[in-house]
Amino acid sequence: LVFLCGISANFKQWVKYQGFQDSRLRYLTETMLHIRTIKSLAWERLMYKRMHATREAELSCQQRVTILGGFLGGVAHTMPFGTMICAMAFLYFTQGSIPAHQIIVIQRIMNTLLGGINVVMGGISK
Repeated sequence: LVFLCGISANFKQWVKYQGFQDSRLRYLTETMLHIRTIKSLAWERLMYKRMHATREAELSCQQRVTILGGFLGGVAHTMPFGTMICAMAFLYFTQGSIPAHQIIVIQRIMNTLLGGINVVMGGISK
């Protein structure tokens, strides 16, 4: 549940990042199209301040997206190992020992979870 909230927060930050990026590109396009007007009225500093403020906000959002994505990736890759440890502890406490074939089965389950998580994280990052 916490993982899904993290994904939602990461997506919201990514949407904000895209909005700032669109604004910055809009300002840049406007500057390029109307460069003569901007130069003749001495609005260079105003346009620079607009683009710079938008770029700073864009970089801030990008940093948050990257940090949150790294955290979510770390949690996602840790879940299979936690699953394996919980399964082995359950077997140990219910049966008193863990046969070798059950360890192999648990490792296969863990590898399957890792493969699925890699696909999910790849989809989220796009």
